[in-house]
Amino acid sequence: MTNIAIISGSHREQGNSHRVGHYIAHLLQQSNHNADNIDITELPLWDEGLWGKEQLAAKWQMWEGISERLQAAEAFVIITPEYCGMASPMITNFLLIANSQEVGHKPGLIVGVSASRGGAYPIAQLRSFSVKNNHLCWIPDHVIIRDVDTFLEEVNGGKSSYTAEMLNYALKMLGDYAIALRHVRESGNVDYKTFPYGM
Repeated sequence: MTNIAIISGSHREQGNSHRVGHYIAHLLQQSNHNADNIDITELPLWDEGLWGKEQLAAKWQMWEGISERLQAAEAFVIITPEYCGMASPMITNFLLIANSQEVGHKPGLIVGVSASRGGAYPIAQLRSFSVKNNHLCWIPDHVIIRDVDTFLEEVNGGKSSYTAEMLNYALKMLGDYAIALRHVRESGNVDYKTFPYGM
């Protein structure tokens, strides 16, 4: 059994990204994985309080529980809606906060969500600008769930589609990458003390 954390970046309490996250948790549980939906909706914006700056530190006590769950996870599903052609600010903030000890050298699957035909730009953004310092490893596959209302109606009604099949495939690959990257983390070669950040 693999521990897989699911992070939804929707700013709306009833956003479709959260609904997709619950559906993905169901798929993972069916495949005998442990799925952990981590709520990041109350996270503060990053500041130096996360590093212990005294006058800013109190609000970051909430991160301790999330950090423990991230460290226990072996892989991540990161779900982002497309806001004005970009990944959601909540996901960007989360990836600023998460560090190498929490997500480093663990695989991540990006799932884009669009109410219509969008969803590609957040994928490109996250692949390009989100993992230099935290060392999260995006797997080659990603999924874009377009016309998400229709998608959710179909899968909840037991109807399959190319997108649903692609999502199942990508989750299987994520599980395989989780097993493979255990070796990297346990190799003894990871040196965050000397090389804490990417170049």
